[in-house]
Amino acid sequence: MIIGVTGGVAMGKSKVALKLNELFPNSHLFDADVVVSQLLTRENVCENVQKVFGDESIDASGLINRAFIREQVFDSAEQRAKLESILHPEVKNEFDTVVEKTSGFDDGILFADIPLLYESSCEFKCDTVLVVATDKNTQFKRLIKRSGVDHRMAINIINSQLDIEKKIKLCDFMIWNCGNLEQLNKQIEYFMLWLKAKI
Repeated sequence: MIIGVTGGVAMGKSKVALKLNELFPNSHLFDADVVVSQLLTRENVCENVQKVFGDESIDASGLINRAFIREQVFDSAEQRAKLESILHPEVKNEFDTVVEKTSGFDDGILFADIPLLYESSCEFKCDTVLVVATDKNTQFKRLIKRSGVDHRMAINIINSQLDIEKKIKLCDFMIWNCGNLEQLNKQIEYFMLWLKAKI
């Protein structure tokens, strides 16, 4: 069973996915952000990024200049689409590999933590989609605190994703993460019970 875990940036989806992975014995976790970080160190990906974004996109160590790329892709939808055309096929290939490896386990669950689940059409590979959401003001504050970006960049990053209200309408289950850790854990436990009833 494949459970897609998604939401907006800085809304807590990775924390929820990790917790669910702990709560379900024998479950597996696919983390798209980790995969992207690994991809950005691969020689072929660095070469493709350099071809598209120029020499300034590569730092002195020969790796991708992430600060430069961030400015490029979150200031321009066109530039963002170019980067996604390089990364998304690679991420999907990695996801397909993990799905294939875990499909043989009858009692296994794969939690797929994919921020751009709907944007990349990966929801069609999931049996259930869980969206972790917050209000926009909480999201904005968390993003600035976590990433250290300025207000303009925070707005650009948030606006680059599908609106959270649309994701909520599309999902099977939603966790509202605007409270404290205790409130979040109670919702995770409720989702766990809901999911066990479906299995």
